[in-house]
Amino acid sequence: MFTRGGKILVALALAFSLGAHWSILQVVAWVNMTVAYSQDATFGEAIEKTFDGKHACKLCKMVDEGKQKEQQQSTTVQKHKLELISSEATIWVLPAETTATEFAAVSLWRSHSEPPTPPPPRAA
Repeated sequence: MFTRGGKILVALALAFSLGAHWSILQVVAWVNMTVAYSQDATFGEAIEKTFDGKHACKLCKMVDEGKQKEQQQSTTVQKHKLELISSEATIWVLPAETTATEFAAVSLWRSHSEPPTPPPPRAA
């Protein structure tokens, strides 16, 4: 159905819509920081400096700011619940001169709006 390139594009679009781009950028920042710190110190010290939170690079700060802005935008967007069937009860007041077809239409609507009756118990 999809070509290989189409599947890759769909996977990338899904990853970016879920916020994976921030994780990818953070991993790139950690790798760059580890490489930079390991030039002046041992590998263990470079790992420790990378993940201690005190030595954040520009890319780490950019990722943090981007995540915060994205969270602020998502909290300001109001979420509306789509109601296809109203949960409120509706009372129909029919005039005294209701015709048979009008009564049938109202009773048909009521029969579809009420929950179905439970099935009878099964014989053992």
